[in-house]
Amino acid sequence: MKRLLLVDDEQNVLHALVRTLRSCYRDQVAFETFTNPFEALKRCSLAEFDVVISDFRMLELTGVEFLAALQQVAPDTVRIMLTASTEFGTVSSAINEAGVFRFLSKPWDETSLRAALDASFEQREKLVHERDERSLLGVKR
Repeated sequence: MKRLLLVDDEQNVLHALVRTLRSCYRDQVAFETFTNPFEALKRCSLAEFDVVISDFRMLELTGVEFLAALQQVAPDTVRIMLTASTEFGTVSSAINEAGVFRFLSKPWDETSLRAALDASFEQREKLVHERDERSLLGVKR
C-alpha cells in the first residue's frame, strides 16, 4: 500500500483532499494528515512516506521551508506543493530549495490531482530502485 502525507494548516483543506483522494484511490493509499509542519517532520523521521503534499502558505513554516527540511529527513519521498500562488518566485524557490516534483493549484480538480499523484508514485518507485542499486554497489549519495 502506498503512503501519503498531507500537510496544510487548514483542517478543512485536509478533509477535502482526503475526500477527493479516497474517491480516486479507495484502499490503495494510506493517508496521514497534519496541520503542524513540525509534527509532520517528526512523523517523517519515524515512518516512511511515498509522497508528501504540502500547502505553500502555512503559519509555522512556508511549504518551501517544510519541504526543504523534509528533503533532508526523507530524500526519497516525493514532494508536491499545493499553492494558490502563481508567482514565478514561489515556483522557482520550491524547485531549487525543496526539490518539488509537482505543483497543484488551489482549488484542485480530481483529474489533475490524480495525474500528479500517479506520476509521483512512479517517481518514488524510481528513487527507491536507484537507492537500492546504490546500496548494492556500496555507493553513497
